[in-house]
Amino acid sequence: MLLECRLRRPQMLDAYDRYDDGGAIGKGLPFLLFAARDSNHEFLYEEDFALLLYAVHSDAGYIPEELNDAIALKMFRRFGVSFGLFAPSASFTPPVDTGEQFHDHFGRWKRTRVFDRVLRWHTGPPPHGVMSPEQAAVHWMNAAHEMGVEVDDAGDWYVGSCCMRAIERCPKDPGAYVVWAQPHAEEPETALAIIERGLSVSAGRAPNMPEGMTPWSDHEFRDVMRLRFQRAETLAKLGRDEEASVEYEWLLELDPHDTVGAADCYVPLLISNGRHDKAEEILRSGAREDDCFAAWNRVLTAYARGDRQAAQARLEQALQINPYVPAYLLDRVREPIPSRYIPGDTSEAIVYENLAFSAWKGVRGAREWLKRNAPE
Repeated sequence: MLLECRLRRPQMLDAYDRYDDGGAIGKGLPFLLFAARDSNHEFLYEEDFALLLYAVHSDAGYIPEELNDAIALKMFRRFGVSFGLFAPSASFTPPVDTGEQFHDHFGRWKRTRVFDRVLRWHTGPPPHGVMSPEQAAVHWMNAAHEMGVEVDDAGDWYVGSCCMRAIERCPKDPGAYVVWAQPHAEEPETALAIIERGLSVSAGRAPNMPEGMTPWSDHEFRDVMRLRFQRAETLAKLGRDEEASVEYEWLLELDPHDTVGAADCYVPLLISNGRHDKAEEILRSGAREDDCFAAWNRVLTAYARGDRQAAQARLEQALQINPYVPAYLLDRVREPIPSRYIPGDTSEAIVYENLAFSAWKGVRGAREWLKRNAPE
């Protein structure tokens, strides 16, 4: 069979011989076959074996992602397929059709009947596979976070592919839906479909909150909170303010400390809808005095309620916290929101302007009053 493969596809064998993997594949192939035998998943995934091989033969000098090509070529395509042990599988279908093209290089393989006859006779199903679904999802989401979701179109493409792989491996992991929805923020209908799907797979999950802890401390529940926050933001973009308010209220009731920052978005939404008393109530309930977003929202709330004296006093306090906000609220050029900001810096002012500009614009005379009373 080796001779037949050599004659039929010599370039494949040449590639095998040239690929310098430090000898790790040759030393690890029996181990990889044993690991494949102990997998009870329908599919075998190349990244699982790259991680295993790296753990056993780390002296080869490769990181797991760099071993993927060697694993794919030498274990599966060159060896396994040639001997009829493995066969390519169908592509993964995303749970939400976004029209995106995803990375098709993430190899998945199926065991054949030959493999089962040769390496799985007289064995029952193992208790777990090569890698648990949860571990696999964490692996791919780490890769997505290392790339970042706001790099460029290519970065978004790769991040989306990592999310698809995580969802394929562990469909009930809400974290992948959180990251997948972010590049679609300007396509609210698509983003909402992704978010709804993520919430549906995590339905019924509740936070574990020992005394003195917040739900944000529960890492498994944290992504559910992120999805609910994204849902609120997306519903607001679609003009479905009442539904968005329900989501913000849920977040604030669950976590009065507002770790996720729901009030920063909810208060401007309330002001835009004329619910000034409710906005004031939320600002009194938990916002820190030195918080920039709360400080400037207090200014606008007081002005919207017609209390000019309170608005003036609050303006003086807000200017001490971040004096750059008026320049961005009054500037006609909208700045893109930065991924990070520094308290008291222009970056923080840009973030606030992006969150609250519509509310300031919607309150009659508010920006004109700010222009008259804020220093140049």
